[in-house]
Amino acid sequence: MANRRRRVPDVNVAPTERDLRDVEMDELKRQVQQLQQRLEHLQARNRDETRHGLDVGEVNPFHDKDSDLSTERAFPRLGWRNRFEDYGVKVDIPDFEGQMHPEDFIDWLAIVERVFDFKNISEEKKVKLVAIKLEKHASVWWENLKRRREREGKRRIVTWEKMKRELKKKFLPASYKQDIFSRLYNFKQEELTVEKYTAEFEHLMMKCDIVEPEEQTIARYLGGLRSEIRNVVQLQPYWTFEDVCKLAIRVEKQSKEKSTHKILGRDGVSNRGSAPTSKSSSTSKASSSKATPAQGGTSRNTSSTISKQCFKCRGFGHIASEYPNRKIISLVEEANDEPVYDTYDDEENEVEQEKVTYGDQGKTLVVQRILKSAHVEDDKWLPHNIFHTRCTSHGKVCTVIIDSGSCENVISTTMVEKLHLKVEPHPDPYKLSWLKKGNDVHVNKRCLVQFSIGTHYKDEIMCDVAPMDACHLLLGRPWLYDRRVIYDGFKNTYSFVKEGVKIILAPCRMDNKSNAVMGEGSFYLSKSQFLQVMDRFSKAYALVLLEENEERGDIPPVVKSLLEEFRDVVPDEIPSGLPPMRDMQHHIGLVPEVAIPSKAAYRMSPKEHEELQCQVDELLHKGLIRESLSPCAVPALLVPKKDGSWRMCIDSRAVNKITIKYRFPIPRLDDLLDQLHGASVFSKIDLRSEYHQIRMHPGDEWKTAFKTRYGLYE
Repeated sequence: MANRRRRVPDVNVAPTERDLRDVEMDELKRQVQQLQQRLEHLQARNRDETRHGLDVGEVNPFHDKDSDLSTERAFPRLGWRNRFEDYGVKVDIPDFEGQMHPEDFIDWLAIVERVFDFKNISEEKKVKLVAIKLEKHASVWWENLKRRREREGKRRIVTWEKMKRELKKKFLPASYKQDIFSRLYNFKQEELTVEKYTAEFEHLMMKCDIVEPEEQTIARYLGGLRSEIRNVVQLQPYWTFEDVCKLAIRVEKQSKEKSTHKILGRDGVSNRGSAPTSKSSSTSKASSSKATPAQGGTSRNTSSTISKQCFKCRGFGHIASEYPNRKIISLVEEANDEPVYDTYDDEENEVEQEKVTYGDQGKTLVVQRILKSAHVEDDKWLPHNIFHTRCTSHGKVCTVIIDSGSCENVISTTMVEKLHLKVEPHPDPYKLSWLKKGNDVHVNKRCLVQFSIGTHYKDEIMCDVAPMDACHLLLGRPWLYDRRVIYDGFKNTYSFVKEGVKIILAPCRMDNKSNAVMGEGSFYLSKSQFLQVMDRFSKAYALVLLEENEERGDIPPVVKSLLEEFRDVVPDEIPSGLPPMRDMQHHIGLVPEVAIPSKAAYRMSPKEHEELQCQVDELLHKGLIRESLSPCAVPALLVPKKDGSWRMCIDSRAVNKITIKYRFPIPRLDDLLDQLHGASVFSKIDLRSEYHQIRMHPGDEWKTAFKTRYGLYE
């Protein structure tokens, strides 16, 4: 048989009908196999989630991204992964322990809201997820809240809004919103820089969420700035709040540059380099000649200056070219040939009046060395005394020392404690070793102090808090720098200008001989010492002590004989032993099925324990009490009496809570007064040792048991 050649099919030729059916069958088999694999995977996943106590449809929004990466690739249309996880961002709710600051708690709630929005958490799962993040005190509170609501028959908390209200009610103070508004309305720049003040101001505005016109916000911002910055900013044009903030920062920066870079002094004009022209030379001579009378204080003829009027300030006595408050322009030749201007404030020359201020008079905080007014003719004490004066703060007179050698303003801890001043943590703590003898003093607090000296000077400054014995308030370099104080070494006075008034602080005389005059431990003065004190003081006061002798009247003979006859009724001391049994006994009924209280003894000082045991031993000796083995026990304590002695009391509040109240009818007060009408003699029983005349009902003694440190008695 001839060999047949195998025909190779041409790929370009269309397949037959049989070949198409084979291709379709192969494709169906492949799809069935893929569906079986998916079914097996779903069944295995369902078994795993059921084993871990999760529902099939529940998805943990905080699961690891890499754990289901293969599943997502195999089944991209199942939607198990969050679409944000494709960016590789891991987001979780921070833990909450219930001990956050109010502002931190508000931030935590905001983070939770943002996480919910980021993760697309459904409403029914928000409460469960937040509950998982509660720890320690917050977790205990949440479990207790659920149990309490269940006992009260209330519905479970299933919405996040309800849970958020409960969280705010528990962990957010009721006065939080009011405190934030109060901080905003009272916020001042004080010692802060403009940048820090602006940042804190904007933070408080956002916390308060105030909706107001921008003009009102600008006014509020300017009101908190320091006056020297605010006055300059208000003179400049601005349109928006951002413009005001930037302008205030520039003003502060410019003022710092002026204070640190002084180009020329006040002594005329100085020239360097080539000689000036004749015109500038004449101008310099004219200005120096005019400045000389102003500096030297040379007076002119009043009659010739009365008719002169300045068209610039509308004042009399000078013309515009002789204006005394004009700005001095100093030209300095530099490398770039640009003029440099030295501007002086007009405020120093615009002093309306001068006030000499002495120290305040009054009662000081603590007894110190005597400070007397310096307004005396004798000034021999001035060369040997530093500047002492007195100020008034919160209605109390305090001693003040001005010391140019101190780098800080300091207030004593005694003044802070006595006046109950508010302190705040110091931003830069440091150590001091010269204010008080002994170890180094750690300064970690500061305080804003308001004070006044005399009737014309009132001020407030920020002071560091430190223990001091020399004075209550120490004004150092910061105060001298801020007020531009000028010191007169001959008169020992400090002068400065405040609000257009020149204030001169005069020192108070410190009596260095006060201890020598009084003597150590002695209050007597000799004749010479008394005359010496009278020369210094214009007034003297005498303190006279009178002794009062209480005279007790004798007992009338009639009353005395009556007391002797019935001596057994009114004995001087309580008789020993219990009173006889009578028809009425003191019965104590307890509420049934109630826990019997058993309290521990109170903690007292050793002397109080000794006094308490002495009184217990006295009652044991008289037979009024006895040792007990009662399951009920309440503590005993001592209460001071007016005469200085101690009275033993039993704290029976725990027993009173479970005691059945008496139903005896108590007579009305009006009926008792009607019965006492016309009576002039009344009886009185001194129950010095409680109700010793009434016996306890037999069997109720154990209910009166009390406990001390030494035992249990009834």
